[in-house]
Amino acid sequence: MLAFLKRRDVVSGLSLLTLGLFALWESSHYRFGALSRMGPGFFPSVISFLIAACGGILVIRSIVGADEPLDKPEIRSVLAGAGGVVAFAICLRPLGLLIATAALILASNLAGRPLRVRTLLGLFVVLSALIYVLFIEGLGMPIPLLPG
Repeated sequence: MLAFLKRRDVVSGLSLLTLGLFALWESSHYRFGALSRMGPGFFPSVISFLIAACGGILVIRSIVGADEPLDKPEIRSVLAGAGGVVAFAICLRPLGLLIATAALILASNLAGRPLRVRTLLGLFVVLSALIYVLFIEGLGMPIPLLPG
């Protein structure tokens, strides 16, 4: 019965499906708006739906077709990736976007082969700018850039 849960794409698909549905539920707290006048919940809702749909497609494809067996998970990678997201969430309000983004990148860098400092700085600049344009300027979310 549970043998299909040991397939790689089933686990990935169920993870994406769960994440997408949770994010969709969370984004339902914001006003959706319309295509001509998008509310703050429009973008997160659409992205959440797409993530959940991709997860569902992965699960169906894996059940219907052939799939690779699931490898043993690398605990360090899982903890570093989750730790980066948690660090971002904890740091965002009191410390601001820039420090939270730096915490996310530094924690996530522990997941695998460490990146060079130049690459980390480039990632920090691009990711911070993208988050600023999308969420602060585009959606008008009250996210501080720096503490205070």
